[in-house]
Amino acid sequence: MSGISPDPSVTAAASKGTSSAILASLKSNDNTTTAPAAGGSKSMNESDFLLLFTTQLKNQDPTKPTDNTAFVAQLAQFSQLEATTNMSSSLSGLVSAMQGNGLMSASSLIGQSVSAPGIPAVLSGSNPVPASISLPNGASRVQINIYDALNTLVHSEALGSQPPGTLAYAWDGKTNDGRTAPDGNYQMKVVALAGGVSTTPAVTLAAQVASVSIDPNSKALTLTLKGGTTVPMSSVTSVNN
Repeated sequence: MSGISPDPSVTAAASKGTSSAILASLKSNDNTTTAPAAGGSKSMNESDFLLLFTTQLKNQDPTKPTDNTAFVAQLAQFSQLEATTNMSSSLSGLVSAMQGNGLMSASSLIGQSVSAPGIPAVLSGSNPVPASISLPNGASRVQINIYDALNTLVHSEALGSQPPGTLAYAWDGKTNDGRTAPDGNYQMKVVALAGGVSTTPAVTLAAQVASVSIDPNSKALTLTLKGGTTVPMSSVTSVNN
């Protein structure tokens, strides 16, 4: 009995010893398969594996069929590939669901005041602007300077000796000449003198949450504060009443 002759192009590709070469040859002879776009991925996916596997079975010599052990091993590899693909899809769906739940939960913060480091001092109406200044080693003197959007100094205040811990401070919105500063975003810069050395301690300010969104790049929850500043949800230190 004469054996079935394998596809010449497949045989030629097989002599090169790489699955990529064989797969390229198979796709070039398969009228139902669209060739990949130039510059596309060269890695094999589930469909490529199945095409390679079934074509191998169709072109085997019936007098010398594929060894059972090799056949079972290939089936196991295909099952593992399918399971990995399904797991990836499931994880993607789980991540999307968790992001949606997180967004719904964070939406309850809209209209609430939150504290976070690095945000501007938002002055609105006659409401004071609260701040927390970290002084782990205390200070013999604390200088507070507040600047407007043009980096012009509008208010300065010197405080005396402070014990170690967190200094609670509130700006009443008054300028150095006693007038009320216009609403807007201001920068609060603090210099502390401790042991003859000047430091710039961390300042945590509070602002009202205007909206909540998911950052398109990091996929992290992001808060947009009143005044237009955005901060990651992870940087929020407290939610204020």
